Amino acid sequence: MKFKLIFVLSLCINISGNTYAQTEKDSVLLNGTLINFKNEIQVEDMSEMKELELPNSNRNFLPDSIGKFSIKFKLTTPNYFRLGRNILYLSPGDSLTVFINYLWPDSAIFLGNHSLENEYLKYTPFPKAGSFLEAGDNIKGTIQQTIDYILSAGSKRQNELDGLHNRVTTEFQILENVRIKADIINSLGNIRTYYPDAHKLTGTSLIAFETDYRKLTEPYFKHYSTSMLNPRFLKLAVYRNVLSRLLIHTPDNLKSKRKINDWIKSSDLASQIQELKTKKEVATYASKIQEIKPVEYRKALSTTFSQLLKFGNGDIAKDFIFENINGQFYHLKEFAGKVIYIDLWATWCGPCIEELPYLDSLRELYKNNKEIIFITLSIDNNKDLWRKTLVIRKASGIQGIIDRNKLLDYMIATIPRTIIINKNFEIVDINGPLPSNRNVIKVLNDLIK
Repeated sequence: MKFKLIFVLSLCINISGNTYAQTEKDSVLLNGTLINFKNEIQVEDMSEMKELELPNSNRNFLPDSIGKFSIKFKLTTPNYFRLGRNILYLSPGDSLTVFINYLWPDSAIFLGNHSLENEYLKYTPFPKAGSFLEAGDNIKGTIQQTIDYILSAGSKRQNELDGLHNRVTTEFQILENVRIKADIINSLGNIRTYYPDAHKLTGTSLIAFETDYRKLTEPYFKHYSTSMLNPRFLKLAVYRNVLSRLLIHTPDNLKSKRKINDWIKSSDLASQIQELKTKKEVATYASKIQEIKPVEYRKALSTTFSQLLKFGNGDIAKDFIFENINGQFYHLKEFAGKVIYIDLWATWCGPCIEELPYLDSLRELYKNNKEIIFITLSIDNNKDLWRKTLVIRKASGIQGIIDRNKLLDYMIATIPRTIIINKNFEIVDINGPLPSNRNVIKVLNDLIK
C-alpha cells in the first residue's frame, strides 16, 4: 500500500506542471491522469442547468494512451461537475491537477486550487443509488435500524465537513451542509424502494411495511426539511431530487418559493419539450419558452428548443455501435426493418433496475414475434460490473453496452430512458414509454401492425 501511494503521488507530481498557476479568470484548467476510464470522457455539469439543457460535447475530451489529459473550459461562477464517479468543485480561474481511478473514486488525489474541497467530495453519496443506502446495500433488519444507519452516516459526514471549517470557502460549507440534509432526506425516501426488495416483501407484509414506513419516517422528513427552501441550493443534484418533498414540509416563503417555482416551471417545460412526438409539436412551444422570466433559464431552454428541431421524432435514426457481453459489436442499423425498442440503463441506477423485470416481461410477450427486437443498452463505464450484473440477473436477449458520449444525437440527459424506432428506421419516440408504462404494449402493437 505504501509503494502504491508513493507511485500515485509521483504520477501527480510529474503531471502537475503549472498546477498552482492561475488560468484566465473566466476559465478552468483541468489536467492529470485517469485510470480505468473508457472511450471519450466528459466533465459533466451537475448544476440545475443540467435539467434544462441537452447533453453536449463542450467539455468532452480523450486522454492519451496512458490516461493523461488536459482540458480548459469557460466558467463564470463556482460550480459542481462530475468526472467519472468523482464530484468536483471548480471556480473561475482554477487550475487543478487530478489523479482519478474510475473504479476507486475515493482514492483520487488533487493538487491545486480547491484541492481540500475536492478531497472532501470524494466520499459524496450517489443520489440515484439512494445516497447513504448505496443501492440497497445498507438496508438493515428493520425500518428503524435503517433510519438509524442513515442518521449515523449523515452525522459522520457532518463531522468531516466541520473539520474543514475556515479552510474552505463559506459558500462551499453552506452548500455541503445542505447536501448532507438532502442526502438524509433522499436516503429516507429510498427506503421505500430498496427495503421491500431486500426483505422480499409481498402482499400483507408489503402493506404493513407501507404503514410503518410512513409513521417512522415522517418526523425525520419534517425535521430535515426545515429552512431548506432556497434557490441557491439548486446547484446540488440531490437537493433537486428531494425538492418536491421540501415544498411539502417547508412553510411558504414567497420570495424563495417564487424563484424555486421559476426553475420547476423551466424544468417541467424542458421535460415536456423532450417528450413531444414531432418537430411540429416542438415548434408550438416557442411562446411558452419566452414566458420564462429568469434570463439564464430562458436561454438554456431556447438552446434545447433549437437542438430538438434539428433531430427528433420522425427523423431517420442515427446509427451507432454497441458491444455485447461477448465483446461482439453491432450497428443499430443492422436491425432496420424491425420495430426497435431500446431500453437505456446502468447498474448504478435504482429506477432503471426497477424497470428491468417489466422489460423482461415485454421481451417474453413478444418472444415469437420476428417483427420486433428489444435492445437493453447500458451506459456503464465499468464493463466488468455490467457483465457481472447480467450474469447474476440471468439476463436474456440483446444486452449491449455503449459510451454515453456516443449517443449525443439522442440527448440522453437522464435514465431510465427508452427510444422507439419503426420498421422504416424512423424515430417514433426519442423519449418513449418505459417498460412499466401501461400504454407501451399498445404503442408496440400499433407499430408492428
